[in-house]
Amino acid sequence: MFGRRLRLTSVDKVLFPVDSPTALVWAANFGALEWHAWTSPIIAPRHPSYMLVDLDPGTATSSNGLLTLARLHRSALAHLQVRAAPILTGRRGIQIWIPVPPGTTFDETRPGCRSCPTPSPPSYPTW
Repeated sequence: MFGRRLRLTSVDKVLFPVDSPTALVWAANFGALEWHAWTSPIIAPRHPSYMLVDLDPGTATSSNGLLTLARLHRSALAHLQVRAAPILTGRRGIQIWIPVPPGTTFDETRPGCRSCPTPSPPSYPTW
């Protein structure tokens, strides 16, 4: 078996690093290829390099609404003097990657992700 069990947070997770052609073939054969960004280096899996905020629009969210939400995040993070970078994901999603200090744990990044602004459509201005 290629996986290894790690205790990353309060829940055990089994990770299968696809780090060889054999592992890739096994994962594809198993139907296990759903790629998600992993924010920590392989040598320090419990300590992310980035906090990731995922702006994943639902079916009722327009592209303009998603862009407005991303701009609000940009403004809020700039106001707090927090460095961040947007990354486009999938068809319409946007992730905001925020560097965190070395040694930060996943549990320490959760409150920061949860405190990001999530305004409802009537509460944001139109530009």
